[in-house]
Amino acid sequence: MQTELLKDLIESVKTAHRFPPANFFEAYLESPGRQRNITRSDVPHITGSFCLSCITEILESFSDLVIQNLKNIGLQDDVAICDVLMKAEQELFTEARALLKREFPNDDWLLPALSSLDAGQKDVVDRLMRKIKLRKLNMGFNSSATSVRVTESQNVNVVIGSLETTVHQMISKGGTDEEIARLLQDFIQIVEKLESRYKDEQMALLGLTKGIVKEIESSPKERNLYTLGAVFEQIRNIGATIGGAGELTHFLTVKLPELLRLIGLG
Repeated sequence: MQTELLKDLIESVKTAHRFPPANFFEAYLESPGRQRNITRSDVPHITGSFCLSCITEILESFSDLVIQNLKNIGLQDDVAICDVLMKAEQELFTEARALLKREFPNDDWLLPALSSLDAGQKDVVDRLMRKIKLRKLNMGFNSSATSVRVTESQNVNVVIGSLETTVHQMISKGGTDEEIARLLQDFIQIVEKLESRYKDEQMALLGLTKGIVKEIESSPKERNLYTLGAVFEQIRNIGATIGGAGELTHFLTVKLPELLRLIGLG
């Protein structure tokens, strides 16, 4: 039910934004902010950038609707919200790349168009993560502090249990997958032990780790390295705000570079 509701929601947002256009470049030429004196060599970069602006607007609208309707959708914590928004982001960027390939069959034009699109993906992910982090400023206080703490504790245990199950499955594969999984296992254990005053950061880190694990489960060729890079950057940023957590700082400084190398980001 939740999946169907979210699917209908994203499709309604895309329809409202008239996405996808029949042709991105022609849609750009009809837009009020179009550039004058466009040369032929400008076309792929302009098209890729315009495609990026289209999906950014869609994700902004979609994320706002999700955050405003958490109860109706059935999302209860930052991990679940992060999962929904990151899935929408990945699917939209995948769709956008396919549409650009349709528009530019020739690699001479396709590659610069894709480069302009992908260059903005990290910023899009960062904006979505900030929305999740800042949503609590607009939350009411209908629940008691005690019930909130109990719910968060239950959610943390459920998420960690799910992550550990998946990581154990990856370890059983052996090879590079096992090396990656063991580093992720170390990270999950460190996050699990964070002090109670870092509950928000803990939930955010678990949500990001869940997204990483989903990508890593894919074959190396199918992994979205742009998304993974943006997610790891968010993890670094959160780690910097925690600061005094020795094991976390050690992992980010010593073990994370090895994890990135194994994934293909080093």
